Amino acid sequence: MTFGMIEPVPLETKIWIDPELFDVYRIFITSPGQTDEAEDAFWQIDFWNFNGSFSIGNPMQASNE
Repeated sequence: MTFGMIEPVPLETKIWIDPELFDVYRIFITSPGQTDEAEDAFWQIDFWNFNGSFSIGNPMQASNE
């Protein structure tokens, strides 16, 4: 899901689910920092507009512009 960016440790996860359709709308993951000085990482993945069109850009290209 994140190409190895989350370590294999227990994670706090919150999931938003439509109570009638049981569709998952959002996943929010907290990954603890690997050292006492490191900050926690937060991952939010939203699932909206099912069957819609979208594109995923290159994050390295966006940061260089």
